[in-house]
Amino acid sequence: MEHTFLEKPEPIDLGFGISVESCRELFADSDLWIWNHRQIQDDKDEIDSWNVCLVHRYAAEPITSNEDEASIKLLAYVLAHLRIINPHRDSIDDNIQLQWDPAIQKYNGFRCTKAATRPNRFLCDCENLISRLNKNHFSELRTFMPWIIDFAGDWKTYYPLWLSLYFMEESYKPGHNLRIVHLFRVMALEALFCTDWSFGKKALTRRIPKLLGTGINLYEPYNVDFLSLPKMKLTVDLIKDIYTFRNKIAHSDVLPELWQTTIVRSGLNEGISYLGQLLEAAISIGRLAWLKIIKEGLQTTFSDKQKMQDYLS
Repeated sequence: MEHTFLEKPEPIDLGFGISVESCRELFADSDLWIWNHRQIQDDKDEIDSWNVCLVHRYAAEPITSNEDEASIKLLAYVLAHLRIINPHRDSIDDNIQLQWDPAIQKYNGFRCTKAATRPNRFLCDCENLISRLNKNHFSELRTFMPWIIDFAGDWKTYYPLWLSLYFMEESYKPGHNLRIVHLFRVMALEALFCTDWSFGKKALTRRIPKLLGTGINLYEPYNVDFLSLPKMKLTVDLIKDIYTFRNKIAHSDVLPELWQTTIVRSGLNEGISYLGQLLEAAISIGRLAWLKIIKEGLQTTFSDKQKMQDYLS
């Protein structure tokens, strides 16, 4: 994790064997042959630069086991929920697994992966403003941990939520055309709010305001001192445009010229068009919906389509 918020070497304990730690000394004292055997200098420099890491400590059988696979998957769930709390570029793409060797009293690396590109995750312009993590974000994440453990272990029970989170995470992977990013983000909303018998623009325009309310400022979570964002109110018309954008992409239709050329606000590096704003609106709605579902304990409701529909009727 590319962050320097740990003032002291004490870890931030998230519970369930998961913590955020400064690991530079741990790596320096470990046998990292699994990482270094390729003798690629860039790889060595890569891990030498690691400092603050998300760590999972667990007991498992020697060599490899189901626990090893489950650990990597669990950390992916943790990082996905941390991205809901606060967008960031970190991912499970860069990882190394160590095994304690009591004979030599040190850790040995036995499995590792390295991302092909950096940064590992794409963020919208507004998300780039707040992409630095701090201890308050991890304090909130700790309150999510019982849910995350349950979700990771029993994801089929919560399938609509699993599918929504999957699409949200896919939208953050680098290399996607921005049109595909928007498709993933709207599909994440559809997984939450649509059913086989009630779907599309009509379902989203009716149910999203029921959950979040109308008139809220979707840019509010992204405001920072050094760049003031205009208000972007959640309205039925905005949701309609988000879905029209989705349909134009899915049906290979021509995007409205004015949406592409009209600059609606200043970004960090360039002007943001209305299409860019719709992309930002889609992810903001998704994040706010997820935060409300978790904080109000609505996971079971949104995992059952009939219960979800009744709740938002």
